[in-house]
Order: sequence, then structure tokens, then C-alpha cells
Amino acid sequence: MQVSDPFFIAFAFVFASSRLKLLSDLLIIGKSARAWLNEHRIYLIKTVTCYACGSLDCMMNKLGLRQANFLPTNKAGDIDKNKYYEMGKFDFRTSYMFLIPLGTLVILNLTCFVGGVARVIVTRNWDAMLAQMLFSFYVLIMSFPVIEGMVFRKDDGRVSLLSTLMSTVVSLVFLSLGYFLLLH
Repeated sequence: MQVSDPFFIAFAFVFASSRLKLLSDLLIIGKSARAWLNEHRIYLIKTVTCYACGSLDCMMNKLGLRQANFLPTNKAGDIDKNKYYEMGKFDFRTSYMFLIPLGTLVILNLTCFVGGVARVIVTRNWDAMLAQMLFSFYVLIMSFPVIEGMVFRKDDGRVSLLSTLMSTVVSLVFLSLGYFLLLH
């Protein structure tokens, strides 16, 4: 969608108003803007991990490769998790099954954003790419705790090195497939 397209304003209005509605609701009940930002981040993380795992599980069940199972997990919070919560940081000590799709999408989005900015600079075609770049930038801002956990954090709550490497490999596979399918 081009920025000069009249429908862009309608989509931008719906997007902004839905975000501002949640912000106003949280401010009315006494929450902060930081709580609003974290609500969005948690929503995006939950949708990415749940949809990816659910889709994979469904496909494996349909192909007969895996039987459905239920593994109970410890829902009680421990002191470390509360410590990270109090500091406003995410605790990424969880299953690889959740971290790899999340890390893969963050790396893909970062790569596509950098490639899009480079393409716009070279072609000087801001009108055609600005909406995509703004959305990609929004996703990067929302996924900053994941980037921070993969790159900058050194504590126990960081994203493990194995998850980061696996996410990078999966991202490279997707980028390579896209390159060969679209350009050849």
C-alpha cells in the first residue's frame, strides 16, 4: 500500500485508534504507559508463539508424526521471575519451541527492515515503501525486549545462545528460500 493511497489514512486511523483505545483504558484504571507497552509486547509474543506451535502441532498430528500430549508446567512464580518482572524485563528461560519461532521472526523482521531502508535509499521511492517500513519499525520497537535478550543481556533471563543460533539458522533458510524462489 502506498502512502499516497487514500485507503492508507483509513488503515492508519484504525491501527492508531485501536492502540490509543487500550492506552486510554489502562490509564483510566491507573496503569502507566509502560504497562501499555508491555501489554502489547506480551500480546505479540503470545500470538507468535501460540500460533506457530499450534500450527506445527496440528500439521504433525494430521501427518501422523506426533500424538497429542499434555505436559503440565509449573505456573507458580519463583523469586527470579518476580525479580525480572519488578525490573520490567522479560524472563526468557523457557522452551526452545517458544523461543526459536519468536527469535526467527524478530531476525527476519530486522533483516527485512534494514533491506527495505537500503532499498528506499537507493531507489528514493519513499511513497511505495514508507507504510511497510513504518509497520516493520513498529514491530521492531515492540520486539526490542527479545532483541535485548538475544544480544545485550548477560543475566540468567536472557535468550540462550542455542536459541539465538537456531533462530539465525532458520532465518537464513527462509531468506535463502525467498531469494531463490523470487529471483530465480
